[in-house]
Amino acid sequence: FFTYRVKNRELTLLKSDSYSSQGPYTNSYHKVDMNFEQLSWKMDEDVMRFTAPRGAAIGNAYFESVNYFNYDKYMNMMLLDQQHPLYLLKRFSELYGSDEFYIETYADFLKMPLQEVQQQAMRMAFGGFIYYDVNTETIKLKPRLYDYLAASINKIDYDVMGFVSRVNAPMENAIYNIHNNDLIINGIPEIHVSDSQNVTIIPRNNSITLKNNRNFQFDGIVQAGLLTFYGNNFFFNYDSFKIN
Repeated sequence: FFTYRVKNRELTLLKSDSYSSQGPYTNSYHKVDMNFEQLSWKMDEDVMRFTAPRGAAIGNAYFESVNYFNYDKYMNMMLLDQQHPLYLLKRFSELYGSDEFYIETYADFLKMPLQEVQQQAMRMAFGGFIYYDVNTETIKLKPRLYDYLAASINKIDYDVMGFVSRVNAPMENAIYNIHNNDLIINGIPEIHVSDSQNVTIIPRNNSITLKNNRNFQFDGIVQAGLLTFYGNNFFFNYDSFKIN
């Protein structure tokens, strides 16, 4: 839902109960997909606030690198299917000659009941792999679908960076500054930077400042193998995957 209150010049984005509303927003500056419950911006202020809906006690949000990949998550998407649903969507798109098509046409291709394919499309939309418009009954593939398939066979580099935010209202999950583009994310107990190298970050006050291209700044603790570092003003550089 999109609302604008004229009297106090406040803009609000709020997710509905519809599956088409449950997918993540794409943030091209910080290069993360964002799943949050409500965005509010009083246009005379310098910040946008990502929060729980009015009246809710807990705010949940998730900020995931656009290059995120998890093999277990990828395999779990198959459920009992013999072929992976992402592969089938890509294959049909190539045969159809377009990344946008009617779901009924896709169901005919799969030789599956339309209702089952609609449920599958809702799951894929929730994961951020497709746009699914329930009004026009159309599917449009998103870049994340192609990247996930490529990462599953090690054709592209990927990472495991995701920021899980859980806060008690009225604290914000995140605050975005429209002047310097900093995104302060709260409610993060820890961040797993690398599974293979066993590197975990524990930010002080459960807060980090996300900057361009998944770079972020924080105070707190860095656990790397057998070493533990305590300090202030750490800076994680995504391209080099190093902490200064």
